[in-house]
Amino acid sequence: MFRENTTHLQTSFFDIERQLSESKRKKIRESEEYNFYQLIFKKIKEEDFAVLYSENGSRPNSAVNIMVSAIILAYRKGWTIKEMLEQIDFNLLTRTALGLNRMDDTSFCEATFFN
Repeated sequence: MFRENTTHLQTSFFDIERQLSESKRKKIRESEEYNFYQLIFKKIKEEDFAVLYSENGSRPNSAVNIMVSAIILAYRKGWTIKEMLEQIDFNLLTRTALGLNRMDDTSFCEATFFN
């Protein structure tokens, strides 16, 4: 079952940026990863991938925009899949690039990536 990811558009009291000083927020907004989020991540049309998912009562998809963006980032940075997953879990700038606004936001698991 296809479901579009809009969580990156919703702000929360627990957003990563809200927990940082103004100078660090400024650094994030001036980073390559923030530009990636604005210019690439937000322009991925998830609905183009809807045909890949069953319309029957199945589990919802992982966020397509996060998965596609993660693949692009991994390619650009020369990361292995393991390194990519580690960057997604622990790197603040990588999480910004993928629209993961909170540290407890999940992207996708390794099994989802390979299944």
